[in-house]
Amino acid sequence: MKSLHKIGALLMAVLLGSVMLTGCMDKEVNIAEEDLPYGATMREAKTTYALPVSYDRRFVNEAQLKVVTDYLYAIQTGDGEGYAANTLDFYAEYQLEEVYGDKYKTMDEMITALQGSVAELTGKDFEFAMVTIDGFTKERDTSGLNTMIEILDKLDGDADFKGSITNCWALDMDWLIRYNNGGSTALVQEQYVFMFEIDGKYYCVM
Repeated sequence: MKSLHKIGALLMAVLLGSVMLTGCMDKEVNIAEEDLPYGATMREAKTTYALPVSYDRRFVNEAQLKVVTDYLYAIQTGDGEGYAANTLDFYAEYQLEEVYGDKYKTMDEMITALQGSVAELTGKDFEFAMVTIDGFTKERDTSGLNTMIEILDKLDGDADFKGSITNCWALDMDWLIRYNNGGSTALVQEQYVFMFEIDGKYYCVM
């Protein structure tokens, strides 16, 4: 079903610009770019950000792209400081103290473990050859956003995480992984990253 959605979006992109549909009355119908679905105007940025990324330019802005690519790059490189800078501080602390318990003492150690978890999914010695943002939605019920917000609100204690959110999105991503031990690649599909805007800054949670 997902591949069909991609094909549909691609066909819509081909029609972008002077889109004309001819019906039984031979009437021309112009479809405005803003009315096209996500995926109709995809763009690749191979060197602008920390990782190569493909996205729909109408939905995802430069600041959001920087945060999500920096976040994934920190996981790729095992950079605890870079990871903490692009996720919620209380969530990073929760991961370090509660999820991993006393096993890891520093953020770098924890991110190395997270890197290992991704490696189990992808293969050893990997890098993100291309990050494709297939979906970018504010819809909360079916995207998993509501569930994540409830979890984060509880973790944040009395700080009212829900009330601090300006905007939030669910990013449905495909990762093209390159193995460093031979140059072969694999596609890991439907990986979700949740993004929150708080006080003018963006943060990623996965």
